[in-house]
Amino acid sequence: MIRDPSNGHISTGPTPYVAPLQGSVGILSTSATGLQRVDCLLAQEAVAVSQAILVRPDDLRSGAGGSEMQAGLRVLQSDPSTEVVVLIAAEAAHDAAEQILAQVGESQKPTVVCFLGTNQRLLWKAGAIPAARLDEAALRAAAWVRGRDQALISSSLEEEDEELALRATGLRARIGAGRQLLTGFFVSAILLAEAKLMVVEVVGEAPGHLWQVPDRETQIHRLGDACADPRVAIVLLDTHMSPEADLALSSAVADGLRRHASELLVITHTAEDPQYQAEAATMWRGSGAILASSNAAAARLAGMVLVGQKG
Repeated sequence: MIRDPSNGHISTGPTPYVAPLQGSVGILSTSATGLQRVDCLLAQEAVAVSQAILVRPDDLRSGAGGSEMQAGLRVLQSDPSTEVVVLIAAEAAHDAAEQILAQVGESQKPTVVCFLGTNQRLLWKAGAIPAARLDEAALRAAAWVRGRDQALISSSLEEEDEELALRATGLRARIGAGRQLLTGFFVSAILLAEAKLMVVEVVGEAPGHLWQVPDRETQIHRLGDACADPRVAIVLLDTHMSPEADLALSSAVADGLRRHASELLVITHTAEDPQYQAEAATMWRGSGAILASSNAAAARLAGMVLVGQKG
């Protein structure tokens, strides 16, 4: 159940979602997509959710104060079935983040904080477990539940980067001459924010051609335009947590690559939902898209290919 912490009722937000309630990880998020993704990533680790609470997307913006997240956090901190808390936000103004982190610091309950773009040292000093990306947040929460060393998560992410760098070297040869532009189209605001952060971390500059689009149909249309643009080397996409939506998008990818002699790369990520993951991976590979294990990994791979392409 997604709860509105102000009244305890089921949320009627933009993406209603029912989370399992027999687990030990409580998720509190300003993003329905972020909540869904972390819950599914936890399921991949065989870790279930105790409570999932969705608050307004603007709750942590400057001047808003984070009152809903504070209320939700009190619920999870007092819940005996919740062993670990995960906080998620696409953006968090400094004043709102400080209030939330002060509340985190007053509790003995381990709390993974994934406030995208927030200084990781600030989170660590507040007593939180910092996570710079959604998949990292899920991995760190699962590690705590299982009593594993958090350093192992850092090591696994470093190893993933090494593997992505090797993949990037091979992928550059598939890009046509004169193509050097990275672009991308995201339906989800939080996945777009995450992708931008990951690309900046790899490339060292802000990617000016990653966009949010209002719906899948617009995403497909923009994808077609990008494939026809002789400057485009890489198109980055988010997936949709829906077999029907992903089928339409993967078909558009296959058509775009076929029309333009596969001179560019389309990079996306596998589905997080374990029940749909194998089917989705087969479908996406059949389209010719390059698959990474997560949205963050896909963005990092795209950045690594771009760095070598410009070099």
